[in-house]
Amino acid sequence: MRNFIAKNSLVAVSANLKETVLNTFQDLDTSILVALASIIGMDWRREDNAGEMTGREEIDTLYDLGALTAATLDFPKMQPQHAAFICAYALGAVDTDPAGTGFEHTITPTDDILPSTFSAGMRLGKNVGCRQFAGLCIDSFNMVFDQDAWVTLSAAVKGTGKYEDDVIEETVQAPGNATQITVTSGDVLLNDIENVHLVRGEKATGEWHDAVVTDVSGDVIFIESIGGATATIDYNVIYRVTKTWATFPARVEEPPLRTGDLSMIVGGKWDGSAITGGHAMSTEINRVEWAFNNNMEVSFRPGNTGAYADDIIRGGRVQTVTIARRFLDWIFERKIINNDTFSLSLKAEGPEFDTGEKYTVWVVFPRVSVKEIPKSLDGRKLAETITLPVLEDETYGSVKVFIKNQVAQYASVFES
Repeated sequence: MRNFIAKNSLVAVSANLKETVLNTFQDLDTSILVALASIIGMDWRREDNAGEMTGREEIDTLYDLGALTAATLDFPKMQPQHAAFICAYALGAVDTDPAGTGFEHTITPTDDILPSTFSAGMRLGKNVGCRQFAGLCIDSFNMVFDQDAWVTLSAAVKGTGKYEDDVIEETVQAPGNATQITVTSGDVLLNDIENVHLVRGEKATGEWHDAVVTDVSGDVIFIESIGGATATIDYNVIYRVTKTWATFPARVEEPPLRTGDLSMIVGGKWDGSAITGGHAMSTEINRVEWAFNNNMEVSFRPGNTGAYADDIIRGGRVQTVTIARRFLDWIFERKIINNDTFSLSLKAEGPEFDTGEKYTVWVVFPRVSVKEIPKSLDGRKLAETITLPVLEDETYGSVKVFIKNQVAQYASVFES
């Protein structure tokens, strides 16, 4: 039996190099650790003829309108590389400089309404099948720092629906009493019977009979005769073939970050590269969440009669930071009363990868304000939840993300 255990599934992406043209498969360069439920799926667009006069009570036609791609990539133990990959494709502009034996990636929002797109591949189970996807973009993400927990990251992915499988379906002809058939699209992967998903013969029009596969050798599949005549009939065959992209690359190994690694500074002066001053917060913090949304619009444009979309634009970027904390002071109350704007810094640092250089995810919001600040009861303790809309500063923009690790590039159009 084919191994369909989810633990054996894999996801790989073109983290380092983005697609130069939408819907052009880019080489997969990095396998990533995602949650078991992070399955990249197809959103098949089908429309029936309900509401039309057909002479029948129920629908009798289903129209094929192609497909889109959708996924949620969950990182339950976020590593700096995960944040770099997601932020690079979500924000769009990456500048990389040396940092000891590693690199510091400065990621900022782009004004371009055409997003950076990447390719991805997914192996389902151990050997059920592999599919690669082109034309993927980051629609939104949430980065969460929860008390006594791993930092988590969850990204919503949208895509045009362009894909390729290593599972082939073809129709071949052979005698009705054949004990072997020859396929033409390629050799059966690994000469393994389990990589033949189906062989069936059409004894009469619309009358299909499954055949038992007994052996495989290259492009020859040996079967038990379905008991037909010597006349030639059609055989429908579904099987896996070798695809170079289906050999997934290695993972990058990095330490995941804990919320205990987080330092948060409210206020202070941001000069484009550093914050001076400000108020540090730590033990009073229960949870911090950064929500980022690009509002991506994926569409089939006029003239597109194909199986996948041909256009993606950013509908408009929106960001919010939510802080849940113990209600210990009047700091945020005064900020909402005064309608203040101020800077916010979130920095999580892991161990060193070189002397003086730590694995780092540092997010700076040059200008935020307080929109809501409801109070609540947390057991016997007073608490407050502060909603901070992220504002776009005329000089420094809305957000800057600094990530240090040992990966040389992200979302680049250039070969390394």
